[in-house]
Amino acid sequence: MIPRSARSSPLIRLLRYGKTSQPQVFGAIACSILNTVFDLAPPYLIGIAIDVVVNEENSLIAQFGIASITGQLAVLSLLTLLTGV
Repeated sequence: MIPRSARSSPLIRLLRYGKTSQPQVFGAIACSILNTVFDLAPPYLIGIAIDVVVNEENSLIAQFGIASITGQLAVLSLLTLLTGV
């Protein structure tokens, strides 16, 4: 006869086993989400840079009140630096 604990779902057993490590598990989940966001940021920033070059004063960044192209590119450079590219 197979013990009841061996018959339960592997996910349920994992959650029971990791109950004492919940802060580390939530920290790992948060780090994984942040890693995904930072991985997806460079292509998005490249798209915004193209938008600045093509649309100039009508770009996405200009809608936030930064009208000059130099200022928009400076903001974009700062965002790129913050994402660690």
